[in-house]
Parts: sequence; C-alpha cells; structure tokens
Amino acid sequence: MDKENAKGTNENPKTKSSWFTTTNCLNGLLLASVIQLTLGILLYLIGTVSFMVLLIEGAIALVLAFLSNYKGYSSRLWKILLRILFSVYLFASLAAGIAMIIFIFVFIRGYKDPDLNLIILDNIWLTLALIVIPPLLFLQPALSVMAKYRKRYDLVLVRIAAITVFILSVILCVFILNHEAAFGNILSTSVTYTPVIFGHQMNINIAIDNIFTRILFCLCSGAFVVFAFKLKHINSKSLEKSKQP
Repeated sequence: MDKENAKGTNENPKTKSSWFTTTNCLNGLLLASVIQLTLGILLYLIGTVSFMVLLIEGAIALVLAFLSNYKGYSSRLWKILLRILFSVYLFASLAAGIAMIIFIFVFIRGYKDPDLNLIILDNIWLTLALIVIPPLLFLQPALSVMAKYRKRYDLVLVRIAAITVFILSVILCVFILNHEAAFGNILSTSVTYTPVIFGHQMNINIAIDNIFTRILFCLCSGAFVVFAFKLKHINSKSLEKSKQP
C-alpha cells in the first residue's frame, strides 16, 4: 500500500487513468532510447566511428546503468557519486562539442580560403555527429534506468539530454547526413563486412539510411522527450516509504 501511495506522489488524480503512467513512461524511456541507439549505430556510427570508441562509450553507459539499477539510492554516497558521474558525462560531452566548435571558428578563421565557410560547416557537422551525438545516445538508456527513482535532479538531467538529443537528431537527419564536402559525404552510412565462416566468405552489407529510418530515429527521440516530461518527481520521504517492506 505504501508503494502505491509513493507512486502517486505529486501526480494529478485526474491523470491517473491516462496512458502515461509511471510504469509506461519508464518503460517508454528505456525502449525509445535503446531503439534510437540501435538505429544510430546502424545508420552511421558503425561506418564512421571506430569500433573501439563505440565499445568504450557502450561500456561506460552499461556501467552507469548497472550501478543505477543496483545501487541507485541505496546510500547517500552512491546517490552523490552517480549524480556526479551522470552530470560529468552529460555536460562534458556538451562542453567538448562547444569547445571544438569555438576552436574551429578561431583556428580556421585565420586562414585565407575562398571556401572558408564550407570548411567551417564541414567541421561543425563532424563535431556534432562524432563528438556530441554518440555519447549522448549511449547515455540515454542509462539515464532511463536512473529515472526510475524519479528524483528531481535526475529528471532534470534526463530532460536536458532528451531535448539536446532531439534537436541534434533533427539536425543530423535533415542536414548532416545530406551534407557533402569536397571529398564526398562526411559520414559513411554503409559498411560491408566479409567474414569467413566455415571456409566460405560472406558479404554482409549494412546500409539502412533512408527517409523512413531517419523519421523513426527522430520519432524515438521525440518519444523520449515526451516520456521524460510526463514523469513526475517524487520526494525523498515518499521514496523511503516505497523501499519499506
């Protein structure tokens, strides 16, 4: 009974019959983020970003998700530590992108080149696609796990990530994936593997870039935003009561 009371904290009674229940929102966050991450990997990351980089980012996100699920608010120390880790990961990714873009403007502006604006645009798109978007896509599933505690600070982080990823997803699908530099497309949207299985060479081509996958990619991000803002925070006292048997 205490659990039910805790879940109902800060929720409008009129919306209890809504489809956007706490359980549905939490499941929706995780599902939308995992689908978008998978699409992002198949869409351009696997063909553009080093496998080792993807492995490291995935490992970090997996550790954060694991700690959130099993440690979370088990103690004040873990709560503070996880908040620091999530905040550093999120804001460091954003700061790295902003710093890189500022560097591009300052550094490239010093050269006299008739195609200066195009060079700057090429580098900005690459910065967003390779430095900012990938870590945020990996971070979202971990944030979805942390969101189950529904603490105000955690939900703020989820919403910041959600809005940022949504804006960047639209930019990626509308502008970056269509952008061509002097050497061709700046991102590789297809990759071919030729593994040898039982003595036979197989060609595995991964190329899912089309209008439908781009729309689905953005829709997943939009759904993540909706679920993030539909979740209501729960105060500390209610959270403690919900843990009691």
